[in-house]
Amino acid sequence: VECRRIEGGNTGVAEFLDCISPDDARGPVAGPALRMAWREGGDMSAAVRLLHDHALAAHREGGTGMLKHVLEFFLDLCAAGEVHVLAAFWIQIRQCHLRMMGAVRCADSLLRLEMVEDFLITVAADYSVHMALELAWGLLADLEGTGHAATAQTTTPSTNSPPCDATPRSRRYFVVRFLCELESVLARHDGGWGGGATALRGGLRPSHAQEVTIQNAMAQLQRFRAAAGPPHQLSRSARRHAVEGDGETQG
Repeated sequence: VECRRIEGGNTGVAEFLDCISPDDARGPVAGPALRMAWREGGDMSAAVRLLHDHALAAHREGGTGMLKHVLEFFLDLCAAGEVHVLAAFWIQIRQCHLRMMGAVRCADSLLRLEMVEDFLITVAADYSVHMALELAWGLLADLEGTGHAATAQTTTPSTNSPPCDATPRSRRYFVVRFLCELESVLARHDGGWGGGATALRGGLRPSHAQEVTIQNAMAQLQRFRAAAGPPHQLSRSARRHAVEGDGETQG
């Protein structure tokens, strides 16, 4: 009924979202209904606001259902040839991703990060090279910025200065790993690991033994991702398809 009211211009997107309970957001028809509401209302800002609310909340009521619907809506726009609409909000989405990487404190927050990163890689690999470059450049800029901040705090300690904020430093490891994964999918490296030779400009130089250890860990991570199941997976995933393609080739 509310969907028909939106089509007739009698209900706004904000009012429609107020009618959706957490249980409804997990239902089989919730996804299409929500995505139609955002599309009919033309309110991308509401979808981006929900992305921030549900991506950065470690234990948001309703689980990861609403976050998945938002990401699926963004992928629907790309599939419909409306990548430019998503591009207008790309910087806000990338900033949300950076904040998530510095706020991983539990399994639930890590699961939300996995979903958002799966979405980012899919958009970069399947829909827009320009947005892929912006994603990589933004991550590199953050990596260099946090590196300079960490160096300054290490080399110029002061008894009067506040304690070092561990968030940017911890985020560096997530940024390095994600850049390597992004490169692996874009360049079609086997096993979901590309080493980051291009993305990190040669800044990551593991030994042979370290490289083997990383590849084995990434292979195990890919198996965990495959076993996560549809509730925690997007319907379209360039990362998952790349790994499945590797398996079919080896088979």
